[in-house]
Amino acid sequence: MGHIVKLEEQLKAEVQELLALAEAADTANVPDGMSLPKELKLRKDRLAAMATAKAKIAARAAERYAREKAEFDDKMSKRQAKADETGKKPRGKTPTALSRVCVTVIRST
Repeated sequence: MGHIVKLEEQLKAEVQELLALAEAADTANVPDGMSLPKELKLRKDRLAAMATAKAKIAARAAERYAREKAEFDDKMSKRQAKADETGKKPRGKTPTALSRVCVTVIRST
């Protein structure tokens, strides 16, 4: 996830640079063959695509967490039911709770 954030920051900086070039409107400073409107559109489209990808990744992570949490809760309820039935503490280590580390909250900056 770190790489997409770096790319996003780089593209935002490039968009600002291109906007500054457009404001200057000095054709001597614009590299040959560069069309500022096309370059701006290209970078803005890439930023939009990255935002969409980040949203999909966050949604998948949330779905995965919900699925794993349900499995964990089921496992713990079965373990407790067995303990209540037998009156003994279940053998083995108690399963550790899931952490939300797998769900990365992605913020748009």
